Amino acid sequence: MARNTQAAELPEEPNSMTTETDDKTQKVELTVVDGTKSSKAEEIRSVRFGQLSSESIGGEQGSLDLLMDIALELSVELGRSTVPVRDVLRFAQGSIIELNKLAGEPVDVLVNGKLIARGEVVVVDDSFGVRLTEIVSESERLA
Repeated sequence: MARNTQAAELPEEPNSMTTETDDKTQKVELTVVDGTKSSKAEEIRSVRFGQLSSESIGGEQGSLDLLMDIALELSVELGRSTVPVRDVLRFAQGSIIELNKLAGEPVDVLVNGKLIARGEVVVVDDSFGVRLTEIVSESERLA
């Protein structure tokens, strides 16, 4: 693949450069693609931003009201198993997959894939549910 290495034309250089600057302006020297330096000075102005306050954000600091309607994925994990592909290909209706948890052992409750609690499986009006028995500590959630 051929690459165009022709240098871009620079504007004519001024006869003299001013070096006057105030406390907010600096003069800089620009370098073009081919490595030659231009003597044309450009101005760079520094910007100062004011401090943000809770009034400028429009609400109380630490308020969670904006987050209350965000949907999170909640899942309950009965257990896991590692199965070779040859066994997966043999699965049929009625196949039993052995999991790494015993019957009656607490199930994991995950929010967006993170463990937040453990509980026991219950039946509520012909539907499965989970009764929370333990909330995972903050240090466990962050690990």
